[in-house]
Amino acid sequence: MKLVTYSMTPYFVAGVFFIFPGLTVLVIMAGIYGLYVLYLGFQNGLMETPKEKVMGYFILTLVVDIVLVLAMSLIVGVIFPLRHFYRGL
Repeated sequence: MKLVTYSMTPYFVAGVFFIFPGLTVLVIMAGIYGLYVLYLGFQNGLMETPKEKVMGYFILTLVVDIVLVLAMSLIVGVIFPLRHFYRGL
């Protein structure tokens, strides 16, 4: 739990930049930095991960993260369809 909290903190803090569409790049960079921190946490002993399993755990974490993001996007897309916002265009 500590590792996830430490690694995703830059992304959560940078989420405030979503207010300004031009600064979305900063949010993406913070997310990439968070993934780097996650990898370092696996590698340097926060999880006491064996050296040979670090890359496997990291890739598995990325796959689970992508699946969760896609599932949440589908759920939110069904609940809040964007066609109401684009009706006037």
